[in-house]
Parts: sequence; C-alpha cells; structure tokens
Amino acid sequence: MAARHPPIASPASRAKSAVPLPVADFQSITGKGVTGVVEGRPVAIGNLRHMDAIGITSPPLLERAESLRREGQTVMLIAIDGQAAGLIGVADPIKETVREACATCRRKGSRS
Repeated sequence: MAARHPPIASPASRAKSAVPLPVADFQSITGKGVTGVVEGRPVAIGNLRHMDAIGITSPPLLERAESLRREGQTVMLIAIDGQAAGLIGVADPIKETVREACATCRRKGSRS
C-alpha cells in the first residue's frame, strides 16, 4: 500500500525494513514533546517550547521551522546529544473535495 502523502512515500517504503532501536528513560511531556536515550545518546523530539525548556537553540533551524509554520505545517524539532539535529515538517493539505462536502453538510442541516 502506498503512502497517502507523496512527500513521504519514499521514506515510508524504506521504513518497512528499518529496525526500531530501543529507547531508555522515555518521557512524554504533554503538549511539548518526548525525550529518551537511544544507543546511549540523549534524544529529544518536540515543539519549540520543548526545545526551549531543555536549552536547545539553533537560529538557522528555528528560522526554517518558522518558515514551515507559516506554510501551515506542524513542526517538530529534533535534538541529539544536547544539540539541534534537524526538524520534521508535517502538512495535511486540504483536499479539493472539501468545499463540496461542506456544502452537502450545510444542505443537510449540519452546523460547524
């Protein structure tokens, strides 16, 4: 089955053969992100508030994150060994059929 989102189709197909690594000391911080230790290295993934809270800064990465947010993407920053390592931008574009679906719902009396 192909990925629904074309930009991730290739990584998704490679992920099928990826072997997940064990995570020690995993913590989930609601509304911010997660931290853990992978192969002895501290790893954090989360939003800007999470990175601020753990002291991670990288002006070029933050600039790119802001650019992606302006495009409507949700951005998750990644830190490894206490250093900014990258980011992931996720977007779910509105489908062309949404306008018609909303009009149908309105005709049937739905309100949102």
